Amino acid sequence: MLEKDLQVPVVHANVAQAWEIMKRLRVHEPKQGLGTLLRELPPMIE
Repeated sequence: MLEKDLQVPVVHANVAQAWEIMKRLRVHEPKQGLGTLLRELPPMIE
């Protein structure tokens, strides 16, 4: 909701940590409704 109001990505420590864990484990499962970081997961690059 804050991202929509401010029109900028908002990063919370828990989401950033979840993103890092998913990236390290090479899990690519974007999550809707949990902010830009998890919705637009970058593709896993070998």
